[in-house]
Formats: sequence, C-alpha cells, structure tokens
Amino acid sequence: MNPLKAQSDLAASLQDRYGWQCTPLEFCSTGFRVDTNEGPALSNTIEYKNGLYYIQEASSMLPVELFNLEDPEESVILDMAASPGGKTSFIAELLRGQGSIWALDRA
Repeated sequence: MNPLKAQSDLAASLQDRYGWQCTPLEFCSTGFRVDTNEGPALSNTIEYKNGLYYIQEASSMLPVELFNLEDPEESVILDMAASPGGKTSFIAELLRGQGSIWALDRA
C-alpha cells in the first residue's frame, strides 16, 4: 500500500469490495500478500490506477525494509538496479518526499 496516498484501512476495503484475501507481510507494515481468486485482476482497479497500491514481489520489498531511514531528509539513496522501478517507488514512499534517490539501470 502506498502510505503517501492510501488510508491505513485500504486492505480491509479491498477485501470487502473485491473479495480478495489480504494477508499482512511479517516484515513490512505496508505490504500484503493478496489472493485474488475472486474479483478483478490487481492491475485492473481504480485504486491501482490512482496509485494507492503498487504490485511487486515480497522479495523486492525486503531489501528496502532493511534500510535505516531514520532521517529521510538527509538520505541519499543510490539504486543501481532500478528497473522496473518497484524498489525505487517503495524507497520514495518511505522517504515521504524528502531526501534524494539516484535510480540507475543498464539501458
């Protein structure tokens, strides 16, 4: 879930609205494993299109969760494997619009 845009009860709202099962990730307060046996595809909702959540593997979220971002305003992050952008987006959410991110990848 994108903490810059989403309310804290978004997972419950998605469960009610689409019949999805949203299970919190143990290591990430904004991450959920989503079972979509019912309802639309994850990328085919108004919430997704409005940036309330981003789709990515839990394995891409773990490295970001290990960062020490106690002082986001002073943070300078170099993401040397930025494509397709999931980790970089997650870093930006955690920085809450502060600090700097240099996102690079091989063209």
